Amino acid sequence: MLIDLGFHPSEIHTRDRGKVPGKFSGPEHHFSIPEEDHLKFIEEIGSEREEHKRRFQLIRQVDEERKGRKGR
Repeated sequence: MLIDLGFHPSEIHTRDRGKVPGKFSGPEHHFSIPEEDHLKFIEEIGSEREEHKRRFQLIRQVDEERKGRKGR
């Protein structure tokens, strides 16, 4: 789906978390997207979770600072 939306995700990796008493056990899946796709992801997909919104704001700030340094 992400590829269809124009993103460039890495390969999906799966890790077995094993048995953790009192917690969900099972495989963990993860992937990443390149830095160039971060702002596009934030704008087009985003998140409703406050923790994610704070991280997204930090990503925007870093991007703005980089653009400011390049423009000097």
